Amino acid sequence: MPLKIPVMNTSNSSATETSLRERLRSATKSAHSELENLPFFEALAAGQLPLQSYASYLRAWTRGIAALEECLAECQHTEVQHLATLHIPVMDALHRDLIHLYQHCPTDIPDAMKAAGRWAAKIRQDAAANATTLIGLLYAVEGAGRGAAVLGPMVRKCFAFDQDWGTEAFTVTAQGVKEHWEAFVSCLDALPLTANENASAIQGAVAFFTGFREVAAALYPFSSDEVQILAESLNPHAGNHLVPDDPQEIETARAAALECWQAFPYLERRYGLRGRLYADSDGAWLATLPSLNMKTAINQVNWFGSLLATRGMPTVILEDKLQRLAASYTTTFPEHPERAKRFKALAEHLREKRLECIPETIAHNLSRRFRNRLNEACPDFPEAPDLLIAAVADEANGAQGAVTILRDWLGDEERFSPAWITAIDQLLEQTREQLANPTP
Repeated sequence: MPLKIPVMNTSNSSATETSLRERLRSATKSAHSELENLPFFEALAAGQLPLQSYASYLRAWTRGIAALEECLAECQHTEVQHLATLHIPVMDALHRDLIHLYQHCPTDIPDAMKAAGRWAAKIRQDAAANATTLIGLLYAVEGAGRGAAVLGPMVRKCFAFDQDWGTEAFTVTAQGVKEHWEAFVSCLDALPLTANENASAIQGAVAFFTGFREVAAALYPFSSDEVQILAESLNPHAGNHLVPDDPQEIETARAAALECWQAFPYLERRYGLRGRLYADSDGAWLATLPSLNMKTAINQVNWFGSLLATRGMPTVILEDKLQRLAASYTTTFPEHPERAKRFKALAEHLREKRLECIPETIAHNLSRRFRNRLNEACPDFPEAPDLLIAAVADEANGAQGAVTILRDWLGDEERFSPAWITAIDQLLEQTREQLANPTP
């Protein structure tokens, strides 16, 4: 018997055949039926789905939802913005599920992840061409909350998961789903859309099902000979980039990345669980650098460090991670001492660039002055002054905007006190003065 997931059951006495909800339901009925009758859902219903299929399902779903939410964040269309206020955010729950599952299933199904990449790219492409496709996408995603109430228990039963372990995203979307769905479709039907906008919304919903059907078809059945650890296995947001072939190297890189993450509380405060996933995938990519010649490796580190700096992560953090990679590789791979030496050399390269701009003694004195001014406020965020000083050096080394993006966060009035912000700005001013006149 085929699995029946009530994702798109929108029947309601208040709906009419000409309402947008009914047009969307009618337009997606066939595609929805094809999706729910795939072997993936049949195997899940029978309790026979491999954990590999489920892990890859969550990673693929994360890619699609991330694409949708990024498009919504950038969208200026009034009706789309209005409807988006009813979107249930699930990304944090998905991230927790992914972190849990990686320990038990670090590999992925390449064909499914390639299909997920195409699906996410299509969402972005359609939204860029016509923002109202996002209305149809929201209809499909919010409707999936109805299916979550069915799928969540099935997944927990199939894999004997305890409570919400690995299924938190289903629980989040299933809570109060009936009331939420009625509020959502009522808002949907009230949108003052033109005929073209209605057609665009339908196009978005159909594209959602078509794209995800391709993903689900690749999830099960699959060839066990083809599964492998991908960058997307570590972090679905990372896309497809190089990671080591050796699982032990990946675990060593992840351990070093976690140590670095814990050494800089700023990272968790600013970037949350998504940042934690990036720490893993970035660490795995860095682990591929020893295979390059030194000149190429330095060029890659310079490029990556500048990229991170312009996104709020001064290169002193990358420097720290490379040092930790060197230490981890020394312990884990003593038979390959050249790898640890390469990481250490790359870290030293970044350090020398930083100290050429702001010598260590000057940086230490500036940081100490800041801490003395704020006293008890400093232990809660001890690395803040060092990060800001490092960002000034990064900008001097060509990372345009490195200071602004960090200062804007450190100077957020909703996050920090006026005394803190004043001290941050004075530290910035003093650091720039020392950069122009580097005397201890």
